[in-house]
Amino acid sequence: MTLPKMILFDYGGTLIAEPNFSSLRAVEMYDKHVRAVLKHGYEVTEESYMRLAYGLLGIEFGVPYEELSRVFWDGCSDCAVMPHIEELLEYLQTRGIRTGVISNLTHSGDTLRGRIDRMLPRNGFEFIIASSDYGVRKPDPLIFELALAKADLAPEDVWFCGDDVRCDVDGAAAAGLHPVFYTGNLAEHDGNDGAEPSCEHLHIGDWRELTGRLEALSGGKQ
Repeated sequence: MTLPKMILFDYGGTLIAEPNFSSLRAVEMYDKHVRAVLKHGYEVTEESYMRLAYGLLGIEFGVPYEELSRVFWDGCSDCAVMPHIEELLEYLQTRGIRTGVISNLTHSGDTLRGRIDRMLPRNGFEFIIASSDYGVRKPDPLIFELALAKADLAPEDVWFCGDDVRCDVDGAAAAGLHPVFYTGNLAEHDGNDGAEPSCEHLHIGDWRELTGRLEALSGGKQ
């Protein structure tokens, strides 16, 4: 195993938890219609969904739908930064290891960037990719290939960290990236339903473990 040139991260359950997310505060039409589309690997933007849902209800707003999306998201959940992720990101910057984000998300990349910058103001991410901006979701290889194109790096030079077995671990491996399976999240339920990765991967339960692995690979040299 060699030191990566770049490490990419999932968002939810990896960088930041949303422990108090309440579907009771969301529009119930989402579960009935949107999830059926997501299961096929396609993405739906929050803005297009809101236009449909509120249009059917005859409701109009005096603010742009992207702003409405942000307000809705903030109202549905609280945020909690994952323990020691800030120290890890600082360490990666000192080592010159580049970073970015790939997230399956109906909210736009700009909305996600705003939330991440608010919670992790010194994150140093070169780019943040939200599936809503591109129409495909992890584990589709295309979204990983997009990140590689943005980074101008080969798959073997990049690690991907995430907490979802299918989307993050198996998906990254299928695209040629080295997967890191993070299981130290603060989520109140296991979205993996007991599934285990079907590929070789690095398994960590604390972000300090990843710092230690990287330090060992570098030989402790600055």
